[in-house]
Amino acid sequence: MTNKIATKIEKHQSVGMFGKGNENSHAINFNTSAGADCSLKCRLNPNNKKTIARKKRGEAVETCYAVRNEAYRKNVGALNRLRGKTNPVTILNYATVKLSTVCDSWIRFSTHGSVPRISRAKKTRGFIRALETFCDRMRRNNNKIHLPIEEIGKARFYRSIVEKYGFIVRLSCQSENQALDKNNAQRSFVVGTRKQSRAERETIAYDFARKIRANGETAVVCPAIVSTAKCGDCKACASNKVDMVVYPLH
Repeated sequence: MTNKIATKIEKHQSVGMFGKGNENSHAINFNTSAGADCSLKCRLNPNNKKTIARKKRGEAVETCYAVRNEAYRKNVGALNRLRGKTNPVTILNYATVKLSTVCDSWIRFSTHGSVPRISRAKKTRGFIRALETFCDRMRRNNNKIHLPIEEIGKARFYRSIVEKYGFIVRLSCQSENQALDKNNAQRSFVVGTRKQSRAERETIAYDFARKIRANGETAVVCPAIVSTAKCGDCKACASNKVDMVVYPLH
């Protein structure tokens, strides 16, 4: 990678900070939230057809926290738009170099937006190889990766790439039925509504976790949401031993 390219991507902060993590945490983003790489099947995507229909009927709709964050923090939205115009291979290659000496760390993909959609990933020359190279380096450095993906087909595609390096994809479930389906492997689910209090949403989250455990699986309610707003030492999202991570709506 030339210094010219590295300088250009540095301005886009290809590798950012992951505020919920501990001091040794990093974030990698490719695009805006609800942008071209986010699936329209995601129920929290404001461009989701069902969400639009519900809004037109005057119903209360829930939207992605990352979308709200980008709207509130204009600099974050602008930065992610720049990332969306950048070749994802360049972003991954730069991240590999930037994190090459980082060990025992917490890497979070897509604090905003999502990883490239399948068609973009396949058409972008060198993307899959760049992701494999990144995963190989992170594995050797004993880093943990949280890779959330919002749609089943997309999750399967990325699992076929990263699982051979010991990493998982955590599917962001779009319905309770999907969340209860053991065939979906490692997954997460957002519960509760804005009309409910924080305490009510947390109660629903713990109840749902118990339902998962009663079905013979493991489940964790995200401690960052129900306590300090920080992951701390928790790495449940990256663990293949945790079937379900439940997030109270936040």
